[in-house]
Amino acid sequence: MDILSSQYEGTTQLFRDKGTITTKVLRFDIRLPQKKEAERLNISDTTPVYDVFRLRNLNDEPYELDQSIMPLSVITDLTEQIAKGSIYNFIENNLGLKVGSSTRKISAKKPNDDDIKYLDCKNNDPVLQVSQTVSLTDGRIFEYSHTKHRYDKGSIIVVNNIEK
Repeated sequence: MDILSSQYEGTTQLFRDKGTITTKVLRFDIRLPQKKEAERLNISDTTPVYDVFRLRNLNDEPYELDQSIMPLSVITDLTEQIAKGSIYNFIENNLGLKVGSSTRKISAKKPNDDDIKYLDCKNNDPVLQVSQTVSLTDGRIFEYSHTKHRYDKGSIIVVNNIEK
């Protein structure tokens, strides 16, 4: 399944007409951020964060493995039940916040134990990783995440508009 690098809607919304998305929450914790997470989220290391680790299936097949780190100071009242569905839908429709922009890094990685277990990868299969920092329209950073995809489950299309 191909996706545009510029898509800002969540996976549930993105694939609403292409198949059935199901989510298994593998971890839902509230903790203090690691140094790199605090830097990426532009928060202090004493600001609690949600640590949400999910397996997203598309039509009953593993599609993506996602870890999202979100500060409680920006995203409030998130629950594990909400994480089983669409977090972005919750952010926009329940919290009344608007997703603004993101910075993404796309890279290839070797699979780790979680990738092998949940994405059904082999030891030598490449995994596509999208790391991103996402901001609201008011400029507050609300998410630092890493999403991994099997190499054979689609691609990311980059469209550049050049203005002259």
